[in-house]
Amino acid sequence: MSARQRKQDKAKTQEGSFHEVVSTSEGYSPNFKVAFLLLAIPRVLSAAINIMSDCDEVFNYWEPTHFLLYGFGLQTWEYSPEFALRSYAYSALHAIIAWAVTPISANKIGVYHNTRLVLGLLCALAEAYFFRSVRRCYGAAVANVTLFFLATSAGMFLASTAYLPNSFAMECLLIGFGSWMRLSTPSTTSGSRINSILCIGSVSCAVLMGTPFVIVTAVPLAFSVIYYFGLVQTIGYGVMFSSIWIGGSVVIDNYIYGYPTCAIFNTLMYNALSGGPGSQLYGVEPWTFYAKNLFANFNGIALLAVLSFVIVPFFSLLGGVKLRLPITVWHLSPLLLWFVFMFNLEHKEERFLFPVYPLICFAGALCLCVITNVIRRVLPISFSGFVGTICVLTFVVSVSRVVAMTVNYSASVSAWRFIHEQTATARGDVTVCVSKEWYRFPSSFFLPSAQVHFRYVQSDFTGQLPQPYSAHANATQVHHRYFNDRNQGDPTLFTPISECDYFVDFEPTNQVEPKLSEQLSWRVLFNQNFLDASRSPSLYRAFYIPILSPQHVVTAPYLVLQKQKSRN
Repeated sequence: MSARQRKQDKAKTQEGSFHEVVSTSEGYSPNFKVAFLLLAIPRVLSAAINIMSDCDEVFNYWEPTHFLLYGFGLQTWEYSPEFALRSYAYSALHAIIAWAVTPISANKIGVYHNTRLVLGLLCALAEAYFFRSVRRCYGAAVANVTLFFLATSAGMFLASTAYLPNSFAMECLLIGFGSWMRLSTPSTTSGSRINSILCIGSVSCAVLMGTPFVIVTAVPLAFSVIYYFGLVQTIGYGVMFSSIWIGGSVVIDNYIYGYPTCAIFNTLMYNALSGGPGSQLYGVEPWTFYAKNLFANFNGIALLAVLSFVIVPFFSLLGGVKLRLPITVWHLSPLLLWFVFMFNLEHKEERFLFPVYPLICFAGALCLCVITNVIRRVLPISFSGFVGTICVLTFVVSVSRVVAMTVNYSASVSAWRFIHEQTATARGDVTVCVSKEWYRFPSSFFLPSAQVHFRYVQSDFTGQLPQPYSAHANATQVHHRYFNDRNQGDPTLFTPISECDYFVDFEPTNQVEPKLSEQLSWRVLFNQNFLDASRSPSLYRAFYIPILSPQHVVTAPYLVLQKQKSRN
């Protein structure tokens, strides 16, 4: 008992030394419930208005979920049984959520939004846990700024309700990182054990059920857990949790694909070990791609996070702040490892950075508090005044980002809402066609029934397109001749425009193809402005600036057209 008390006293002493980074008094921090409620507000808003900026979210996750619920949808080559790169376990988990919210949803669009709402609230719970962990380890000021950045950054607004394995991994890692930080200040031996188990379980879930590459961020966590928990127990629990996640995935996939397979292994083989072009088939980007995305989604927070790798240890060594430097650097290391790993991959996508978005908020908050504390030593400034000013500025820029995304790009979703309303009472089959705008289809949840068919009209795009699941009883087990791992499209799969009842299209001024809106055989039913990115300055594409943005952005009509019935 006395040994346990000594550990508690040591933990309190250590926590106090962390807290002195920014203040000499404890200060106020919201409790878990209040933090959750504060985070829930932007998450609910995100579920309502957040656009889907990644077509993979639609075709690789919403579509298989829709198929599991309703028996029809679009299938990508990754879900074809000869490749089996995606696990249906992940889609099945979300299908359960969608099924659960169906009774409180007016229609399938309601199911879609309520599912996103659940995802957002689950994210808020994980964020609140992470915030309280930062509070315990680094004190009120760093924790409060972290909470503010989590709640107000555009990056977290976009990632929190995205139906992507990267977002799922982010939420699991919020628990993992939070438990890891608590290991630094254990109050009891049992508390250290619980935190170690939580860390192992959540991180292994992020790796095996989310995206396997986040194992890069888990290296520092693994060493810490081994130190506090012991090698044998760490391996034992690691094997146990991995068996649960992999075993559950394999059982579900074996049943749905119709043969023994492991999607996790297949994904690793395709991306890292196959020797083929892999993901590079879908484009390569320079390192500036991530730099631009980080600035757009986190503005000054991202800059502070990057600077934290230098500023925090530098001023700690100089004695400008009181930190347990090795542990603090250790807590920043997963973010640095992920940046080094991701920036060096040729194929880059915005969602690949999602797993470390919370760490960007934490690192930015820590750096801001350290900088402020150092400035206070030479200038008579108020800590709360200076930090508050920076927070307000980041908030304004983040709101500008969210408004720009919503105002500039929401017309495509509005068009498909209109399609849902227009075809909900249709009798007989209806064919809704797209051409170059196929990648902005928000999912089959926006089609009221199986009688409304989504089809492609040929465009300049020559790559592989998702295709309807087979009507066969075992649709997920059917091999299709047109699916391949070389991103080669099949020109025989297109629908003649004469067979389309409705057409969804974007008509920029410089469009080379014939405009249906100018043809007598088609009638415009829906028209809403949509950003013409090729003719608008990047600053005004990324951020909404009142008065200036409407003057500088160029828009063009996003249309829903209906084929006119021929007169005899």
